[in-house]
Amino acid sequence: MNNIVEVKCASFGYNRMKPILHDISFTVNEGEILAVMGCNGIGKTTLLKCIAGIFEWTAGSSFIMNRPSKEAHRFLAYVPQAKAPSFSYTVLDFVSFGRCGVNRYFAAPSKKDYEMSEKILADLHINHLKNKNCNRLSGGEMQMAYIAKALVSQPRLLILDEPESNLDFYNQAQLLKMLQTLAKSHHTTIIINSHYIQNIIRIADKGLLLADQTYLFGNILFITREDLWLLLLLVVAVGLFFGLLLTPIVTIAYDRDFAVTQGLPVRWIEALMILFMALTLVVSLRMVGIVLVISLLSVPQQTAAIFCRAFRSMMLCAGLFAFSGIVCGLWVAALQNLPGGACITICMILQYGLCRFIKAIKTRKIS
Repeated sequence: MNNIVEVKCASFGYNRMKPILHDISFTVNEGEILAVMGCNGIGKTTLLKCIAGIFEWTAGSSFIMNRPSKEAHRFLAYVPQAKAPSFSYTVLDFVSFGRCGVNRYFAAPSKKDYEMSEKILADLHINHLKNKNCNRLSGGEMQMAYIAKALVSQPRLLILDEPESNLDFYNQAQLLKMLQTLAKSHHTTIIINSHYIQNIIRIADKGLLLADQTYLFGNILFITREDLWLLLLLVVAVGLFFGLLLTPIVTIAYDRDFAVTQGLPVRWIEALMILFMALTLVVSLRMVGIVLVISLLSVPQQTAAIFCRAFRSMMLCAGLFAFSGIVCGLWVAALQNLPGGACITICMILQYGLCRFIKAIKTRKIS
């Protein structure tokens, strides 16, 4: 992929003694969406303005399409937080101003410019506002007009500063859907700052979390519909494998040499078990992380082994212990606003300790 945005060791501060942004470096590729996150006043808007060339970095640099930000105005569009314009333009005129960076200096908007503006307004479902004066728009309508003005220039890079702040839920959903289409179908690179993290994290490919003179940058991983279908397919395949071959599997687990002498396809069954284990680990690691995967593979089985000796009953009990640990962990996580994976792991460990304690008491009573 081509790098559309590259920020190198960049810093900015209104006071040079204490910069707001310090030594930031990251890249955003073509067709990717970057979500900029952080608490109020941490410098999110300042970062966007520096990338757009509105502010100048006090140290370091940023490049758009391999050009310094100050020289890349033809490739980008910036959507600020909405404010009412000083003059009473119609929405159609206001949106057509977005073509000024594409047209020559002193050129008036052409018929084609107005046609493109009307198409963008229609795509955003605000074509009914085209003849309305901007100073009579609501905050949400003005925000949509700003977005339309940015899109009409067909930018390679779209920078949005809190675009959802004045929008209702319907327009928020429409905006997110449109941004996702721009990124995936038109390969537009998008950098967005929003207070609605739960929304933008659904469409973002990368995240930039700003803190006090530090930051965290990386890919955002989340469970997609394709991941769920893959997981369902894997569950069905593993279920069929164990359901149809449970007796040979148990035989091989207890006495491999005996299974070989009985003519069972030991090597094939062992190879399939290794394959399913590998696939389960790969899919699970992406969804829940390595700590939780290791916990689910070991703790419920150890807990079941405290009470069970038969293979079938041990498998059933291990599944029940895993399910109860997951439900309990998720309930605690939701109640206390804590990480789900850590809560599930702790609940399963506590479950194991409780079962050990109960077993020890029973053994003492018997003796």
